[in-house]
Amino acid sequence: MTITRFLTARFKPLFDTFGCLVGFLMVVKYELPSVVKALIGIDRCDSYWFTSPDLLVVLVVIFVVIPLSSAKDINFLGYTSGFAMLCMIFCAITIVSQYTQLPCPLEPYMPDEYWQFMFNDNSSCALDNITSYLSEKHKAQFFELPELDLSDSKCELEQPIADFYLKIPSQSCEPELVSFSLASVYAIPTMVFAFQCHASVLPIYAELKQDSSRMRSAATVALSIVFVMYLVASCFGYLTFTNATGSELFVMYSGFSMNDPLTLLGRILVLCCVILSAPVLHFPCRKAIIVGIWGSEALPGCPKFSMTKWLSTMICILLSVIVMVLYVPNIKDVFGLGGATVATLLMIVMPSGLHYKLSKKSGALMKRTNLLVVFLGLAFGVFSVALIIKDWLTDYPELNSCQILKNSLS
Repeated sequence: MTITRFLTARFKPLFDTFGCLVGFLMVVKYELPSVVKALIGIDRCDSYWFTSPDLLVVLVVIFVVIPLSSAKDINFLGYTSGFAMLCMIFCAITIVSQYTQLPCPLEPYMPDEYWQFMFNDNSSCALDNITSYLSEKHKAQFFELPELDLSDSKCELEQPIADFYLKIPSQSCEPELVSFSLASVYAIPTMVFAFQCHASVLPIYAELKQDSSRMRSAATVALSIVFVMYLVASCFGYLTFTNATGSELFVMYSGFSMNDPLTLLGRILVLCCVILSAPVLHFPCRKAIIVGIWGSEALPGCPKFSMTKWLSTMICILLSVIVMVLYVPNIKDVFGLGGATVATLLMIVMPSGLHYKLSKKSGALMKRTNLLVVFLGLAFGVFSVALIIKDWLTDYPELNSCQILKNSLS
């Protein structure tokens, strides 16, 4: 057992599932505050201590994730995983239905919060009012325009919704088959990151007592359903918002219609899905640490099992996840960088490399192909990381929201 093989076998699930946990709780950080405001009936532009994203993430971890992650056995989490799967199926159906209902362009139909946010500093761009702006841009005299006093307009929004609103003035109703920009570097790493979650099936499958062919078939069917949901959600989500599509899909639906019952239900189900999936991903993450440090004898059911180690490892993992969630500014960065590094190694480099090492035919075409895939995967990872860092270091011009409105008229 070489040190490389040891690290690969023991700590690969750690980096894999840890990144997924951070991504899932980032969704909670983005979605839960606006859902709470909608359920209570609070104006989106208002902020209170109990709608703080950081506080809500901590409360979810304490009251939901920790209790479900404390158990010694993973089998009972099959019920929560099944419910999470049903939630995502409903969300995919919601996205398809919203495609037929949402207009394009969205701007003439945006809610009051949009205009309050966009006219936050209208003194810098000399726009008089919403009516004159829409009439000039969309010839929209026939629209039912909001009557708002924008002389002292102030609106503080969650960052994902604010980013979505800033894209609305330049929205196009013609979808593009291919579009390249510096932001495109996040696309493939994000897809790779999404599918790296599927590798968690292997350690989860190892936890099951009935590792029969029937269970393997169930895993295959589940992965196929998830693939179809990814495809449907991404296609119809993009067709709905086109070039205004952001990094968090349901944030955009809530940004357009905060109190729409179907959208609100879909957002609640998304939250249920990611919250209930977090404990399932936590099990292989904790197992990787315990086996890597104390050996397999320290697992539940073994003589050296210690509940103190079991719970303390859980607390350390979740504390690390919380710190990452609180200080990482954007879910796009988590998915992009995670997909370009750990997920690329897991999904592209490692399978091909292992197949190359295990193949007995040294001159076989398949073996040479695997070696090529390894080099291409490494090159893709290095290239993607370099472009992501370049995007971070690029000094984009900062325009206020009202200036963006004015520029969209030209």
